[in-house]
Order: sequence, then C-alpha cells, then structure tokens
Amino acid sequence: MRRDAEAITSVAVVRYAPATFQPATLRDSQCPHASLPFSVRTNAGRPQVDLVQVSLADGSIGDTLFSHPGADITGVVVRQRDKVPLGAAYYAGGVPNVHYFDPEDDALAKAVGGHFPDALIIPIDHSVSGEQATVLVLSEVNRGAYYRYDATGKTLEKLYDLYEPFAAVKPVTSRPVAAKTSDGLEIRGLVTLPSGTGPFPLVVMPHGGPIGVFDDKHFDPTVQLLANQGFAVLRVNYRGSGGAGRQFEEAGNRQWGRAIEDDIEAVLGRALAEFPLDASRVALMGAATAAIPP
Repeated sequence: MRRDAEAITSVAVVRYAPATFQPATLRDSQCPHASLPFSVRTNAGRPQVDLVQVSLADGSIGDTLFSHPGADITGVVVRQRDKVPLGAAYYAGGVPNVHYFDPEDDALAKAVGGHFPDALIIPIDHSVSGEQATVLVLSEVNRGAYYRYDATGKTLEKLYDLYEPFAAVKPVTSRPVAAKTSDGLEIRGLVTLPSGTGPFPLVVMPHGGPIGVFDDKHFDPTVQLLANQGFAVLRVNYRGSGGAGRQFEEAGNRQWGRAIEDDIEAVLGRALAEFPLDASRVALMGAATAAIPP
C-alpha cells in the first residue's frame, strides 16, 4: 500500500514471495525522473537482485532499469533535497559501487573517487552552473565527510565530518582473500591487518544471519578497535551471504554448521598462507548465529 495526497494505491507483491521484492523508489509522474515512477529491487525469476520498474496498477514487472551480473542491487542513491534517484548501489568483491543514471553524476563520482580509493561517493547537490558540487564520502576508514568539489580547478575542500575525527589513531583498510571450495564455489573474505610487521594474532569474525547478510568495506568500529589493539581480523562471506546473487545465497540453505563452517575454515587457511598471521593465536568472535561455535 502507498498513501499520497490523492488516494491509497494497492501494490500487488504477494505473488513474488519468497523472492526478494523491496520498493526502491516512488516518484510522482511530474518529477524530473518520471522514467522511475515506481521501482523495486527483486530477484523474482532472476539470478540476482535487479532494479526494475513495476506497474502500480497490477503489480506487473516492467523494464529492467539496472542489473549487474553476479551482484545484488543493494539500494538506490537519491538526492536528498528532492528525492530524485541518482543511481543503483551494489557490491563487487566487498567494494561499494554505484551505477549512476546521469553521465554527469558518474563523472563527478569518478573524479572525487580518485582521491578516495574504495570509497562510496554520493552526490548531494550541484550549483546552477554545474561547476560546484557537494558530495558525501564514505569508506572503511572514513565514517563520513562532506566535500565541495570544484570541477573547473578539479579541487576538493572538506566541509565537515559526520563524526569527530580520530585524534590519536588512524583507521586501517582491509585486503581481499579468497578460497575455492571442493564443490566449486569461490568464497571471498576481508583481512584487516594492524600497523606493524607481524605475525599478528588473528580474530575470525564471521557475520551473523547467516542467510542474506554480508561483510563489506565499510567503517566497522569493532574491526578498527581490534586492529588498533594489535589484532588482525578475518571476515568471511561464506555461502548463504547476500550481495553475490541468488545461487550463492541459496547455496547456504540448510548448511549452517556444515558447509558454511567449511567455507570459513577454507578462507582461514588461505589467509594464514598469504598474510603475516600467527596460526597459534587464532580466536573466533561473533554475534547472533556467528556466536554459536562450529
């Protein structure tokens, strides 16, 4: 159901269960982006979650607005002042990406992103001339900061941080690690190393869920706290994790305590082989389903 100034409109969505079917944008037909009057994120009859149009009249699915093979669309970036949809967000290898519908927004994100590797760049607003833009930058080492970008001089000026900047510590970035399973799946993970030379004690920190949840390169205060105290951290997107398409997510069904734990151990083995970690000092930490030992 949706309520507006005129009436209440029913949206037929029940027949798509149990597939993902989540409203993404709802725009009045008079808006500048009338091509996106109502869109949803769905994997109904699809190998991953795509952004598609839906008819408000009968709930039928229309054109695919954006799809990235092997990756789920996790959300839609909208301009805050008028809710105009700017792009579709997804993760690839744990790194945030946005496909912008307007080439100018895409060029802006790439220009600013050159200063902030693996960061999520969100355009907030533009000057009338288009020469100035305000953007929000988010990453695993940046909890959020607003910048002004000058397209003429190609310069950036920080306006303010969403949080007080760290006075005595510097957040660290994670590195990718992957392992192949005996049944042919590629399981990806993220290794965060503290400053120093190692070998480091390791905390294996699987995400909860277990189905549909996934870890990515966003700011995680627990990971940063452990790294600051000299611990390396391993996070694993085992089978059943979200973000990587329907087949990978469904591969985790009924595998809690079975193949899911095998996936974690496989990536742990690769991490111990590739990074300066102390195999004699490995701990397991988690919440929800991840808090139950294998």
